[in-house]
Amino acid sequence: MAKIHQLKDLGPQYAEELAFLGIHSIDDFLRWVSQKGVLEMEKQTHIDHHRIQSWVRQLKKSA
Repeated sequence: MAKIHQLKDLGPQYAEELAFLGIHSIDDFLRWVSQKGVLEMEKQTHIDHHRIQSWVRQLKKSA
């Protein structure tokens, strides 16, 4: 299981905010986004949705 910190441009602050939602791995991140959506993640973490979408695109490219 790949750790969330392996995403490009995801520093400790973002990792901490995602951990608050129970997101510790790439799988957790993808599951959360697919179930609740990018905008909901932005609302709950205050991470800009453009950055979240960038991470999603990054993961889709590597899949």
